[in-house]
Amino acid sequence: MAIETVIDMQNIVKSYKIKKSKERFFALDGVSLSIRQGEIFGLLGSNGAGKTTFIKIMAGLLEANGGTGTMLGYDIYKEHKTIRGKVSLVAPTADIGTDNNLTVRQNLEFWAVVYNLEKSQRENRINEMLDFLDLRQYESHWPMSISAGNRQKLAIARSLLVKNPILFLDEPTVKLDAKGAEAVRELVKKINSEFGTTVILTTHYIFEAEELCERVAIMH
Repeated sequence: MAIETVIDMQNIVKSYKIKKSKERFFALDGVSLSIRQGEIFGLLGSNGAGKTTFIKIMAGLLEANGGTGTMLGYDIYKEHKTIRGKVSLVAPTADIGTDNNLTVRQNLEFWAVVYNLEKSQRENRINEMLDFLDLRQYESHWPMSISAGNRQKLAIARSLLVKNPILFLDEPTVKLDAKGAEAVRELVKKINSEFGTTVILTTHYIFEAEELCERVAIMH
């Protein structure tokens, strides 16, 4: 049985106009890749290689200047709004999107509303995520009172509330200590194996890619 291709990007270009110049800066210049359903795929590269720009284009948050692409069969130019509703993205800093005036549970309740999760499903889904990510003991805590690793787990829990088939993790362990980073890596494996989620992971760390990813692409 053939494995379905869920992401297909061909010759993607993203450029920006340089202020007071006729020249353009190319963040991406002819990038192509295909990603299969259910795999953990790694994007490696140095700072400025274009990893974050690329995943924002794939996630429907940024429009490319050239090339073609589909996400789950949807065109990245014509159907980017639909794509945004089908994928989840966790930013490099866990605190983005986290309200420190709300408890861990209240943050998830807030995002359940934002994601338009049916009211009848919200409590069960939040409880499921608290247990799945081992955050139940922190549900009444303020986010800034828990560790950076657990705040990253909260960000991932938020992204999993609607159980989208594709999850983008942009350098999910970059600011964590060794213990927190290992906990997040184990969580990535668990999300992939138990939910069948396709995971696209950007990282600077070769060892992390070797541990988690079935295939990798290196961006120069």
